Amino acid sequence: MSSLHDMPKNGEIKKMVLFDKGILDKQTEISMLMKQTKAQWSDDDLKRVKDLQKYTLDKEDSWVLDEALMKFVGDVLNSSSSETKIKLFRVLAVCALKETFVTFLHQDRQRRHVMNYMNNFSDLSLSEQKTVAIFICNLFSHHQTQSWVLYFSEWSEGASNRERLNDEECIKNLMFENPETTSNARITCKVARLCLESLNPSLHDYGSAIAYNIATRDTKVMQRPVSQDETLDTDDIKNSSLQASNGKNMATLRAYDAIALELCICILMMLKKSARNLQEVVQWRCLQAAVNFLPLIQSDLKHYYPGSLQQDINELMDVPFSNRNSSLVLELLANVTTYNNTTSNNTK
Repeated sequence: MSSLHDMPKNGEIKKMVLFDKGILDKQTEISMLMKQTKAQWSDDDLKRVKDLQKYTLDKEDSWVLDEALMKFVGDVLNSSSSETKIKLFRVLAVCALKETFVTFLHQDRQRRHVMNYMNNFSDLSLSEQKTVAIFICNLFSHHQTQSWVLYFSEWSEGASNRERLNDEECIKNLMFENPETTSNARITCKVARLCLESLNPSLHDYGSAIAYNIATRDTKVMQRPVSQDETLDTDDIKNSSLQASNGKNMATLRAYDAIALELCICILMMLKKSARNLQEVVQWRCLQAAVNFLPLIQSDLKHYYPGSLQQDINELMDVPFSNRNSSLVLELLANVTTYNNTTSNNTK
């Protein structure tokens, strides 16, 4: 069961979709991981899980989440034990609801065990995919973990496997391979997109939640200077607050725009194909995300959208949506129509 959780910031209450009650129970999840570790892993690994247990059950703070535990996480994620991976990620999804969990995530900067595993989302089993998606959703519970999951700095894929190579193999790989680069934000976007493109209702639920959380999160923007003498002013601003000016005089990170564009196209194509078959709450999250993204990417969306954007949104008017979802469709259509009229006038 998902729930909207309040996140206070600067006097404003923001709501993120998280999965806790009815989906995760911290006592059950850590007990299952303990049982699995006793059966398949070493005594040293069991000690690491006991430390994780103390943190999960609020008996110790994040200081118990040390490098030895991160090594265990890496060993599990690089192993063939699908059951252990699932149980571990369900515990991590519980921990992701805690603000101090970000200190553990920062320990993964070198090997990037967690992100490399999630980067292979399409190759994971359905059960693994579900736990990864829940984990990502719950990382939006606090601003610091949000920043981690949407970190844009690029890094080379596959770092977590390099510790298994000897020095000669490492040098050979560095000389002759050209590893692709990615970022936490791009992987998060990919997971959301693959969830939305799947045929599984649970993944639709989780993917729509991730997309909604990304679109609802405060985004760093810069005000475009009117003249060369004017300095740039930066601020955190909600995507939806850009709608009044259609994003005029505001500039966001181009990398963020790319994610917004990818998810917005994915959402609109999904709604075009199967809006009638989606749960109402999934429809609402997708439509709300598209409404929030649109002011940032209207020109790009018109250029890259595979078809007639206005026609496809018009056709959504025939879907028997709930009242709140019908209102969002009308808002989308009004924004697109206004933008088209504005650009048409400017070209005359």
